[in-house]
Amino acid sequence: MNYNYPKEDFAPKIDLLPQELLEHVLCLPFVSFKDICRFSCVCSKFRNAGNSNEVWRCKFTQSYSALLSNYSRSKVYTWKEEYMERYLCGLNIRKVVSSMSERFYHKDDIADDDFECILQNFNHPFSQQFIVHELVQLSDLNCIQNLTEKYYAEKILRYVGRQYLEKRWLEYLALPNEKQTLEKGAILFAQWCNPTTNIQEDVTSQLDHLSQLVREELQQSDCNHPLLQINQEEIDIEATESLWLPRDCRAILTSLNVVLFHHLKFQQTRADQIVKSYYIHEVLKTRTGNLISLGILYIILAKRLGVSCFPVFSPQHFLLKWLQNPELSVEQQYSYIDISSEGKFVSRGNCPYSGHQTVKRDTVAHPETPLKIIEKISWDLVDLGRQIENVMEGQTCMRNGLELLNLLTPEDDNSHILLARVYNQLGINLVKVISLLHSNYPEVKYAVGMIMKHCKYHYTCVIYGWDPICKANGTWIHQMGVHTLVNKERQPFYHVLVEDGSNRYAAQENLKIADFPRSIQHPMIGKYFQSFCMTYYIPNKEKEAEYPEDNIVRNRFFGNMQNDTQLQNCVL
Repeated sequence: MNYNYPKEDFAPKIDLLPQELLEHVLCLPFVSFKDICRFSCVCSKFRNAGNSNEVWRCKFTQSYSALLSNYSRSKVYTWKEEYMERYLCGLNIRKVVSSMSERFYHKDDIADDDFECILQNFNHPFSQQFIVHELVQLSDLNCIQNLTEKYYAEKILRYVGRQYLEKRWLEYLALPNEKQTLEKGAILFAQWCNPTTNIQEDVTSQLDHLSQLVREELQQSDCNHPLLQINQEEIDIEATESLWLPRDCRAILTSLNVVLFHHLKFQQTRADQIVKSYYIHEVLKTRTGNLISLGILYIILAKRLGVSCFPVFSPQHFLLKWLQNPELSVEQQYSYIDISSEGKFVSRGNCPYSGHQTVKRDTVAHPETPLKIIEKISWDLVDLGRQIENVMEGQTCMRNGLELLNLLTPEDDNSHILLARVYNQLGINLVKVISLLHSNYPEVKYAVGMIMKHCKYHYTCVIYGWDPICKANGTWIHQMGVHTLVNKERQPFYHVLVEDGSNRYAAQENLKIADFPRSIQHPMIGKYFQSFCMTYYIPNKEKEAEYPEDNIVRNRFFGNMQNDTQLQNCVL
């Protein structure tokens, strides 16, 4: 008997599947959110499956797993809405990035106000995290296409990252002193200067690994050491004193030296890596660093192993100290670690450059705090930025240091003035420039173009530049006796052209306005000035742009010399 049943009667019918199985199918990785949306339009049963909160939670996890940590496990979310918010945020931020080249191509940099305008329409509670997630994908380092979009994506990513890091720094500054650990500060510092790189997790993992290597080395030399009887989690890294007796501390430090300098070959940096050598993730990656960054790493690892070491700064050298002889007098209690000699232990009397007062009594009594160390390396970045030949790279380096100092030491006028100058050179953040200079320019009493007399050496000169504090190196400061001045190096210093044809660097307290100003015969005058107005020199437009705030200071001393009657007296 031949039965000719229609083939469709035996065809599988997906609408007959139970709801749970439909949802399971929709959760499969190859089913896109667009597939789900189309599927939901077929019938009410498919719509119910397509609107399942579990399905959309699964899709969100598959597409945006890195964002799940922002969501509380105790709260209930409508995952379809969260998915669509993230998806639309991605579309919108890509449109923004695509339009930026047309808007900002002719600008050296982008002002904070421009970024705020760009991002003001993103109102979801996790908008910042959504934006960062999308921008990270856009700025994929392996991408060789869409390079313009990648360039501007990194610009926005830097700004958004900085906004987040500012909050982290303010939280750090609000901590009690004992909780402001050097490990937290060093990681935040590196992240601040590299806001598009995720540093925290990798650095923590590598520090854990190094600590374990030191424990293994210690196991071979002293298997009964008390450190080996406890786990890493039991060590309080916020403790200000060492957990062990001095002889046990020395054994740990000896093992630390072996691991860092002999097994892993950590060493001082090469000149071409000098900026990166301040970042702890780069030090761990390349096993090279400068004395300060290697010292910071050493302190962090020692602290993780229960030994407290403290930094000793000097113009000539950088050392660490630790309490080896607590029973002796204050000056004899501490021994020192010379990082430049692979962690060599030295006594106070044998410290390098001790003749230049590297180790002082007050240094022993008052060790530097982690915050002071971060301030020191921030100023180092500023100095390095001024030496870098690549202008944009140098300005970025200076901005990293100065913007952080603006957070760490908001009362420091010197950093405010320098940051205002950098912003002005870039033509950005002009409102901030005015704010930074509003209360700061009186600290610098004199201005470019003013004719001065040196109080000690009596030469006549003209100012062609200044620094809010002395920017010379430690050797020069020591040789010139800056430490004997009333205000030492923490005062404005002026670059001056002297009438004998030399260029000099003079402290503010050593200068006064010349009683009888006269033109200065110097071969470099024409490089910086366009004319002489009998009482001062008028800077050319390049020098004026470098020190825009100085016009206010000149007017305060001489009045407005720019009116027609006085300009007639200018000597060209």
